Amino acid sequence: IIVMRAAWALALVPVVAAEEVASDVAVAIAATLIGSVTIVMMLYYLVNWPDPDIRRYSYEVISSTVSIFCAVLLFQTCNSLVESHVLQGSSMPFIIVVNFLHQIFWYTFTQILLALVSCSIPSSANEHKRAEMIEDEETMEEVEIGMKCWGVLLAHMTGFAAINSWGTIQQTTWFRQHPLNAVAVVPL
Repeated sequence: IIVMRAAWALALVPVVAAEEVASDVAVAIAATLIGSVTIVMMLYYLVNWPDPDIRRYSYEVISSTVSIFCAVLLFQTCNSLVESHVLQGSSMPFIIVVNFLHQIFWYTFTQILLALVSCSIPSSANEHKRAEMIEDEETMEEVEIGMKCWGVLLAHMTGFAAINSWGTIQQTTWFRQHPLNAVAVVPL
């Protein structure tokens, strides 16, 4: 009876003539999905490692990576705003000046914000707060975390602004004439 039911079930299944071949896009998507799942599983494995040093360094690497991605997104947003509202249809010398001003802005903003977070800007009200802060270990740890957070994020944004500025210089006519001319921007 079991064999007859199996034969009957097979008779009802439509016969597939040939196996469908996956397209290149489908293979790429599948490989990306498998790779992403593998990386996430590795991260779970590392952040749950029994050794506290491995866990700490895993969290630091993840934090730095997320910070870099955030810096890329924030810089691209700010740079797009500058390009669309200031640089639209401008001459190349004006674009170069604005890009360097953009770089100087991010550098200055980084320095001022870190000075404010660390209470390093001298003032009579700040001296008392700074003295109390130095004595309290928990407060110093909070200041250190804040400085690492803002320092890494804004340092990357400043770096991206520098890449943008010097990359704009390399796109001028003289630097595009020969690869050695493009390298000449490095000593500048």
